[in-house]
Amino acid sequence: MLLEDLNKKVQIVGEVQSSLTEQLDREKDKDGRSLSDRFNVIDLEVTDTLSRVRGMQKDLAREIRYTGENWAEIAELKAVR
Repeated sequence: MLLEDLNKKVQIVGEVQSSLTEQLDREKDKDGRSLSDRFNVIDLEVTDTLSRVRGMQKDLAREIRYTGENWAEIAELKAVR
């Protein structure tokens, strides 16, 4: 009796696993890429975008510093007049 119960449970687990496998296969997009592949692409794109934004932040900080220096030089030149 215990063996029969165990066999039924194993069959159910097998059916669930088979169902999940079929679901994952259906989750492929029109290009045939799986959900995991798409997540990997998104992760790479986010990482690339983050590095670009950080670079832009550094450039912006540099431009702000140069602009401040230019304004200081302009004020100095106006004072000399």
